[in-house]
Amino acid sequence: SIMCHDIKHRLQRQDGEYSDSKLRELEDVLSKYDTMCNTGNEVIDIILAEENTYCVNHNIQLVSFVDGKALDFMAKEHIYSLFDNFLHNAIEAVETLRDVHKRYIKLNISQMGEMVVINVKNYFDGNTSIEFVDGIPQSTKSGNELHGYGFKSIKDFGENRYE
Repeated sequence: SIMCHDIKHRLQRQDGEYSDSKLRELEDVLSKYDTMCNTGNEVIDIILAEENTYCVNHNIQLVSFVDGKALDFMAKEHIYSLFDNFLHNAIEAVETLRDVHKRYIKLNISQMGEMVVINVKNYFDGNTSIEFVDGIPQSTKSGNELHGYGFKSIKDFGENRYE
């Protein structure tokens, strides 16, 4: 990541040695490499690589501080389901924001003693009123009966597993 960062900055200062198309091509390759993660958990690495790529292409900043080893006790399918829901909900909340500086998502996974702490933060437009039922935010999408399962899944996961 440090190498990618340094190369990107060197490319920006390049004075004509490469053509514009070659520079863009190299920046694209570096951006893809830069989205790769090594958290210590293969499933989280795959999810973050996929979501980072999406975020880069949609002008969203996804910052992650993840101790993937803290999730070793979980089944791979549970990790995928849980974090796919977390990140898709966060991305959905920020991708329509007009202020690009607020298109920001932070994921933090750490271990504190015997507890795993998961924190996902993102902005939302503030214009949408959020209704909660049994502690679960309700979908604002039309066809509400087809939406909201992600949050239910997250809540059920926390209440019924690994206690």
